[in-house]
Amino acid sequence: MTEAVMATRRQIESPLRPYQRNSPQAAARIVALALIADGHVSRAEVDLMRQMKVHEQIGLDSVEWEEVIRGLCDDLSTSGPLAQAGHLSDRTLAWLMSDIDAPAMQQSLLGVCASIVEADEHVSHGESVVLMAALRHWHLGDEHWGMHRELMPGSAPLIDRTRE
Repeated sequence: MTEAVMATRRQIESPLRPYQRNSPQAAARIVALALIADGHVSRAEVDLMRQMKVHEQIGLDSVEWEEVIRGLCDDLSTSGPLAQAGHLSDRTLAWLMSDIDAPAMQQSLLGVCASIVEADEHVSHGESVVLMAALRHWHLGDEHWGMHRELMPGSAPLIDRTRE
């Protein structure tokens, strides 16, 4: 099946707004999901994201970053099948995670997400569900859990623009 056919099929099947696979927007949506997974964005999480310059590493400016966060929140609030009683379904998590299939990008995003959710020194059930979904859907395995400190990006971008 061609990438165009797969994208069209995903668009029909998914109530989420479509983003190109491995795009900055798809990566930002995963980070945004981890950020809002506990229903609370702490000051420590925001401060760490600013310190890490996550939106720049992903390849977005601050306006684009905010648009992705707002879009995710809109998608989650306006579509009943996405979440039941405030919890994302396995199907929704699979849709979100399937937008990232580049292994290096998956590992980098997992590191960023783990660092952000631990910034407030508490990993909630919702945050844990998102991180475990990433491990499961990206086939990274439990050995990657706890490695986020080594994966924390320095100045390297999460998206390799030289391959485009």
